[in-house]
Amino acid sequence: MLDRMDKEDYAAQLAREMRSQGIKFTCDDATKFIAALTATMTEGLARDRKLTISNFGTFLVAKYGAKIIRSPRGDKKKFFMPPTDVIKWKPSGTIRSHDGSVEIPDEEYEKLKGHPQPEPEEIIPVPQPEELGAKRRNPFEVQINIVSARNTTYFTDERSPLSRLTKALLQEMITLGAEKMEIRPEKEISRLIYLAQNQPLASRNIPKISHQVIIEKIKSLSIPEPDLLPDEKIISLSESEKIKIYSMLTPLGELMVLERV
Repeated sequence: MLDRMDKEDYAAQLAREMRSQGIKFTCDDATKFIAALTATMTEGLARDRKLTISNFGTFLVAKYGAKIIRSPRGDKKKFFMPPTDVIKWKPSGTIRSHDGSVEIPDEEYEKLKGHPQPEPEEIIPVPQPEELGAKRRNPFEVQINIVSARNTTYFTDERSPLSRLTKALLQEMITLGAEKMEIRPEKEISRLIYLAQNQPLASRNIPKISHQVIIEKIKSLSIPEPDLLPDEKIISLSESEKIKIYSMLTPLGELMVLERV
């Protein structure tokens, strides 16, 4: 066996193993078999999110929440990574007991794993008007800055700046008499637009990095209702005031629509 195998190496090895069992199997047959197997596994995982192969192991689809990640180029830039599905594999007992694999006690595993320290918080400076060539700030512009890649309390803390901003946007929608609010992604920035009878009443510009963070916060305030479509949810501001939300993907990102009902 090779230390690292690509698709062609794996097909050739599979063909040799099949021939050693007395089965006529060419490299072309092995390539087609691998393609069919992976397609079937992909379809099964997408449908059931779990796939078990006897004596081999179990594949699971795990969901990772949204987070801020650093650029791998080392330029200190940060990016928003939306919720992501990741496939995990839990090997069977047969695989774990295979020659070359040694089980270790839990205590030893904890020592080997170590105790990684949380990353220190890093404050991202907000450009001041002087740094922008004395450009006058738009009164509708909102700046949201994530101060830590691991800090997610701004989603759950109702007193956080993000929570207060989100509630202020919803309240402003009511105050302006807007029937609808759209959170539109654009190339350089994102835009919040209040509309009545499909005519714009007011707008806000927000940094592109804050776009998805605001959308995720709004989603966290919403709940499903049986009378709505599967991708629609409701935010209850009061017993008489409710807002329906739904979103769709565009080439520039996620577009969210909020409508008063």
